[in-house]
Order: sequence, then C-alpha cells, then structure tokens
Amino acid sequence: MTNTRRKVSEAAYFLMQMKATPNDKDVFQHNLSAFLSAFRSITLFMQKEYAHIPNFAAWYALQQATMKADTFLSFFNSQRVLTIHEKPVATRPQYQYYTPSIDLSKLVPGERLTFTFTTNVDESGKPAIHISDVTDRSLALASEASAMTEWLFDDLSQQDNPDNNDVLTLCQAQLDKIEARVSDCEQAFPTPQ
Repeated sequence: MTNTRRKVSEAAYFLMQMKATPNDKDVFQHNLSAFLSAFRSITLFMQKEYAHIPNFAAWYALQQATMKADTFLSFFNSQRVLTIHEKPVATRPQYQYYTPSIDLSKLVPGERLTFTFTTNVDESGKPAIHISDVTDRSLALASEASAMTEWLFDDLSQQDNPDNNDVLTLCQAQLDKIEARVSDCEQAFPTPQ
C-alpha cells in the first residue's frame, strides 16, 4: 500500500469517527479537524511519492488545475488552513427529533394514544428527548424516540451549497473525489518504490 493510499485510509477513518459521534460536539469537532488535515495531506503525499515518476508532473498539473477550480475542494483546503493555523472550523448544529414509532395494528378503535415529547440540548451539544405522560393501553408504542444532530459549515454560503448539504455529506463527497484521483494515479503510473 502506498503512503498516499494510507493517507486516504486515515481520512476515511476520521470520517467514520465523525459519523459515529454526531451528537457529541467536541468529539465531532476534533474528528473534523483531523479529517481535514488528513484529507488535505492526500494530494501532498501523492505529489511527494510520485514526483520521480516520468510524466507524473504533467498529469498532476492538470489534476491540480481541476481541483483548484472545484468550489468544495477549495473550501475544504481553506478550512484545513483555518483549523491548523488559526481557529477551529465553525460549524452549527441542526437537530432532528423523531417521535417513537407506533404499531398501528395494535391500536384499538376509540382508544387514545397520547404522550408528551420534550427535547433539549445539553452544554456539550448533545440532544436529549424525554417522553412522559404516556397513555398507551394498547401497547402500540413500538420504539423509543430518537434525536440526530447534523452539522453545517458556517463559512459555506448558500450559493456554494444550494442543497444545504451537511458536513458529513460534504466530507464523504470530497473524499470520494480525491480517492478517484488517487485511483486514476495508481492506474496511470507504476507504484513508487
């Protein structure tokens, strides 16, 4: 495995960690910072590792021009510079709450199913749900309520992100782009020694 491919694996690891911890603000932010660092290093490793291989420099110059023109890749590079040299990446949470599922086959006609659904967010940014005042004689409540946090980049404009994609979606898409470039490189050039 090349060092470039190892760096892809490292970025993928931190993305996986972010996916596993969206409800813990600090852990998510630490993994985002690590992801951005590893992600940006992929092409730096590629340049260093393949530099001595004939025709790589010309091939990479074309790739580099395309990457610089890509709004999201440029944004990710600026966020990496920011988080390494100045301050943490600015994100904001978007909370989604889900009520318990109800097994309609268990509902008895004329009986009421009621509950009170309250939510809050603690100091660490973790959303919480509390279900109380439950009236469910037919035992139709089939699952627990749940909450999910999606993170959005503060510094990414609506114009640049018209679909309002969250951090995880954007990280995965950019990693996929760079991994495709790594695969193209591996196909076009011999494995460095």
